[in-house]
Amino acid sequence: MDTPHVSEQEEHRVLADALANTSRARGTARLWRLLRALRVRNYRLYVAGQSVSLLGTWMQRLALSWWVYQRTHSALALGLVGGVGQLPALLLAPLAGALVDRWDRQRLLVVTQLLAMLQAIGLAWLVLAARATLWHVLLCSVLLGMINAMVMWSSRSCRAVRA
Repeated sequence: MDTPHVSEQEEHRVLADALANTSRARGTARLWRLLRALRVRNYRLYVAGQSVSLLGTWMQRLALSWWVYQRTHSALALGLVGGVGQLPALLLAPLAGALVDRWDRQRLLVVTQLLAMLQAIGLAWLVLAARATLWHVLLCSVLLGMINAMVMWSSRSCRAVRA
């Protein structure tokens, strides 16, 4: 009995297909393991809320930078707004971590999210009413940075406690 002759190219193709199917199955299994936490309702709510909050923060930072550059055409003012927005996170990180350890993490997370929302509403009112100045924007940027310093630590500690 003769065995059919298989070309070397066809043999490589068959092996490559088998490897691709195996790695695809592994990747699918890995994805399901990653998404397994989303079966828990509270975690889904947490991830959805944090996603909306983070998206809002990014939009606000972009809008602030855009507004400042559009009004002043100054790279210095643009850098200043970005810098004062990040400075509180750097300076308040040790203090925020200590405060988060002492307070109820879930309540702190809710309060900081409410403060961020109020700050965004106030800034939106100033801009839409054409009353905003560079000083208002700088102050709002500092406030957002302070709020985000607390949010950063409270959300991380909530994840660690809940896990």
